[in-house]
Amino acid sequence: GDTAVNLRGWILADLGTDEHVIGADVIIAPGAYVVMGRNADRALNGGVTFAYVYSGVSLANTEDEVLLLAPNREEADRVVWGDDLRVSTGASLERVRLEPATWQTAATSWPGSAGDLGSPGAASGPAGGDEPAPVDPPSPGATPTPDGELPANDGPRTLMLSEFLANPDTVGDSEGEWIELFNWGDAPVNLRGWTLADLGTDRFTVATDLTIAPGAYIVLARNGDAAANGGVDPALTYTGISLANGEDELLLIAPDGVEIDRVVWGEALTARAGVSLERAGTTPAAPWQEARGPWRAGGDWGTPNAAPGTNPPGDDQPPGPLVPTPVADVNVPAKWTWAADAAPVVIDEVAFRGSDQEFVVLRNLTEQEIDLGGWLVGDAATPGSGEGMYVLPDGLTIAPAGRVILARNAAGFVADYVLRPDAEFEESAAEVPSLSRRRDLATGQFALKDGGDEVLLLTPAGQLVDAVAYGTGDGVALGLTGTLDASGGDSLQRVDGVPPQADQRHRFAYAPP
Repeated sequence: GDTAVNLRGWILADLGTDEHVIGADVIIAPGAYVVMGRNADRALNGGVTFAYVYSGVSLANTEDEVLLLAPNREEADRVVWGDDLRVSTGASLERVRLEPATWQTAATSWPGSAGDLGSPGAASGPAGGDEPAPVDPPSPGATPTPDGELPANDGPRTLMLSEFLANPDTVGDSEGEWIELFNWGDAPVNLRGWTLADLGTDRFTVATDLTIAPGAYIVLARNGDAAANGGVDPALTYTGISLANGEDELLLIAPDGVEIDRVVWGEALTARAGVSLERAGTTPAAPWQEARGPWRAGGDWGTPNAAPGTNPPGDDQPPGPLVPTPVADVNVPAKWTWAADAAPVVIDEVAFRGSDQEFVVLRNLTEQEIDLGGWLVGDAATPGSGEGMYVLPDGLTIAPAGRVILARNAAGFVADYVLRPDAEFEESAAEVPSLSRRRDLATGQFALKDGGDEVLLLTPAGQLVDAVAYGTGDGVALGLTGTLDASGGDSLQRVDGVPPQADQRHRFAYAPP
């Protein structure tokens, strides 16, 4: 069309139970393309930049369909494949005519592709036969904002959440909340296209050029008037973000949709009235603490636009009793160390095919209930690597001789198995607890590669008690022997009575999930 379209409220679905409602402002300019995907990390998704990440929709390789529904659920478009239109491994299906709808298999790769064929974010290749594709739209569309289109921002990602005031005391929350960012790298970072969000519907994307110099701090606030906001001088005001005084979270997301940092508060970390929460150092691994002094006489406590601990002279404690935030010691080993004793909990099953279909099952070998809070699960064979390590939440228990299911994506798991998992690595279903990333132990996210990967189980003390590697996974780094084939579609399922460090070919068998 000749006008921009906002995709908020539009629906992706199939003729079964798959469905995803787009929950953010994603605007398609006239004649432009927007790409949505299941994983925003270009290093994992084959080299595609997404404007939006969806969940709950899985595209079958054989027979399936995708429906595009307007916010009123009126069907706007659909594509069906399986008979006349077939999916080829490593190649997209692309539309070359609007009416009648004509699709073809992509024959060329895109810039940055890891090897697959397609044209994400751009016009499709020539249609079969002599007639060219009917449209020649402009370059790939980005997500516009009220200030215009956001250009691609492929700059450094050396930003972190360094401080925030969720519970101001001298002024109201709507006037006094603010968020501070720090550039810990050695190059400037342009904030255009970066997003602040929570795990609900709060979201704000920076739509102007705002550069943070190396080693510099910058403050974003709900109210830009220092006379009304408690005395903060922000570089930018934001909307759409409200920091709860009780339990909440704040995410920092790069322009391509990859989560760079997050902070969660409400239990060990609490937002006391009149006291900001700040990182105790200048690296992403630095723990969080309460601010130690006011930034102006008679005001709330914090260090906006400054490093922690550089408050003006004054009392050495904030008002009321200061309870230091308990933070686990960060001691990243060179490699994981196996526990001396056998653990009561083991890895029982691993499904690694697909994305939303991935899951890990843990099993209790004892006749007693076990609290899994603090246990660690992930796919980082080497500490500090770019894969993922996650901590299981307090209160997650496993029944005597029972099992717990950890799904990568709960919505996708429910759609496939009609069974709710006990927790998920992603955030797709409000009723399912999400695991928290241990970014001090590994910097990436949990995503099992079809061709080979690893799954690890560690105690709260960080000792390895079980692990499995398949295909090209690095079993050597984990002290594992035996190679498990990754070519089939079955999951890996534990064989009873075989100890964790025995040959993997004896410990795991192949069976349908």
